[in-house]
Amino acid sequence: MYDMTPIHSHRNTGTYTTKYWYFDRFMVTRVNSEASVVGRSRSQAEAGAGLVALLRYFDGGVRGVMGDFSIDRDPGQMYLIDQEQRVDCIQFPNEVQGVFIPKDLIGYDPDLHRPFIRFSDNRVQGALLYRAFDRVFRDVADQNMVDLTAFDQLLACIKMSLGSDHRDGDVRRQARDALADMIRAYVDRNLTQIDLSAAAILKNFGLSRASLFRMFESDAGFRRFVNRRRLHRAVLDIAQKPLKRGSISEVAERWGFSSDSSFNRSVRNEFGVSPGSLVDIPTHNLSFVVPTDQIIAHTQRIQEGHNTPLPTRPTRG
Repeated sequence: MYDMTPIHSHRNTGTYTTKYWYFDRFMVTRVNSEASVVGRSRSQAEAGAGLVALLRYFDGGVRGVMGDFSIDRDPGQMYLIDQEQRVDCIQFPNEVQGVFIPKDLIGYDPDLHRPFIRFSDNRVQGALLYRAFDRVFRDVADQNMVDLTAFDQLLACIKMSLGSDHRDGDVRRQARDALADMIRAYVDRNLTQIDLSAAAILKNFGLSRASLFRMFESDAGFRRFVNRRRLHRAVLDIAQKPLKRGSISEVAERWGFSSDSSFNRSVRNEFGVSPGSLVDIPTHNLSFVVPTDQIIAHTQRIQEGHNTPLPTRPTRG
């Protein structure tokens, strides 16, 4: 449950396709969407308070924040996300599969577990989880239904993955991942600071320059990572506030861009249009709520534990 503002880009065709399969206590989804700004309001977070979403991305990705947490998502990865949390993010054209599950079915406790968890298939438990997830979607695609044994196996794999988080696998890899998460969170909290630099990270976290390079190698380096984070936060500001004369310059300055031309060039490189055209969309199309009332009603049913049989045929939302 969230609001979406399409990003006006020459790469977009203006389409959003999603399918939902409803079952007694869970919901399966498959979504193909284009670039947009996504936000979950307080009321929408409250409506999904009893649910988590297990999501797997095949294309595209997400860049954004959930409170103090960075919620970047990349293709090929699987994530468990607490639907009770508010989010603000940019969603790039993507294909994603998801299962929405009541927290009590997997023993998820917001006081014990993080609101955003990345499951790696490099670990034994992660590999089993990926396999169980694939089986559920294979059943849905081939038979329009889910074998309850397959779903029970998926639940068991999620429980094991939650219980073994940070205990199995390569301890040094886990330590590096934890440190990288800390640094990314630090960056997100300090994006407006002019002195945010590699030197500041080396000093505050006691890293060598070589270690920092390896940590952000997939992001084309630390400086490139920071610049993209600033760009994405600036775009979120533009999408969420009415544009007026001078507002784009204010946003660019707030997020550390040295000039309007520098910001304009960054936006064009990322989205293919100027900053003023990003959300230049007719008002009646500016924001829409996903999912529909029918899906919201079903999310309430599965959170309340109602066992009323529901249609298993796919419904396009």
